[in-house]
Amino acid sequence: GQGVWSSFDHGGSDLFFKNVGILGLGRIGRIVARALKSLGANVVAYDNDKENSAFEKFDIPCKSFEEVMKFSDILSIHLPRNYQTRDLIGKKELMMMPSDSILVNTARGDIVVEKDLIEVLNSGHLKGCALDVFDKEPLQSDSPLKTMENCIITNHMAGYTENSRKRLLGALLRKTQDILHKK
Repeated sequence: GQGVWSSFDHGGSDLFFKNVGILGLGRIGRIVARALKSLGANVVAYDNDKENSAFEKFDIPCKSFEEVMKFSDILSIHLPRNYQTRDLIGKKELMMMPSDSILVNTARGDIVVEKDLIEVLNSGHLKGCALDVFDKEPLQSDSPLKTMENCIITNHMAGYTENSRKRLLGALLRKTQDILHKK
């Protein structure tokens, strides 16, 4: 409003010294963890594969699922979709997170029980969430997530850029070539 800039009234916070938990330390989880560490965050991770080389390679402490949930001011989900991860995070797990924490899910929508997330967000226990995946996609028009002020939603569209399509096509061509040359 008044044409005056103040760098002290935005109400946000930075990642420096924030406790960030990563669920899933595959290719994307590793990229996110490295970026967060470079911004000064305290990063821990959980992965089904306890022997995952990324823990040692990137100096990321390997923790149990419960430890990561209880540790995280910010929780970033990068798990695959499978029978073990479907509905993995419900009300009980969300309530393990510290009060005023933030959940980020860019993996698969059905990992988090949506109705439980909405309930916990409404209770005020979580500060907020950022989602680009949902249990039913596209997100239903009557979903409360669309009108919640503590929820940021976007489309899951990282794979739709021109560069990502080129990389995908290149990978498909290389794999096809590998298969053909093995005969």
